[in-house]
Amino acid sequence: MNENLHTPVVPDQLHQYMDDEYMAAHERWQDVSFGDLVDSMPQTVETEYGKAAILEPSDSEYRDTVVVGLPHQQGWKPSMYARAKYMQDTVAPESRIVVLPNNAAGDRNYHFDTETAAAIRGGNLTPYYEQRARLLDAIGVEGKVDLTGYSLGGLT
Repeated sequence: MNENLHTPVVPDQLHQYMDDEYMAAHERWQDVSFGDLVDSMPQTVETEYGKAAILEPSDSEYRDTVVVGLPHQQGWKPSMYARAKYMQDTVAPESRIVVLPNNAAGDRNYHFDTETAAAIRGGNLTPYYEQRARLLDAIGVEGKVDLTGYSLGGLT
């Protein structure tokens, strides 16, 4: 893998549709190599309720927390970090971003006992939501919280 590879964040053909904030973020990201991205990627915080990755804003004060549930089968990896970081740079620069990775092949980010897993498979997602809420409490999320996501993450 070429760690010096630079890939445009947004293809040139779409620039005409971007506002100033997105173009500024696009310009900042042009010189970020894959190696730099991986080096800046925070590790997950592990609690008894699962794992989360936390992206702090560039200044130490933050106004709110944006919780991002990742899509089905997406664990914490560079492509998901790039999505979360780009979102922070463009729409939530003064926000703390908390990323909730999902279980993926070989990457267990939360666990359920057999009985709870059976209830979830049966359509009762309450234990899933309760565990996510406990995870947020365990890592100190308080105040205004915005939830976002898609796929399974949209259920978070």
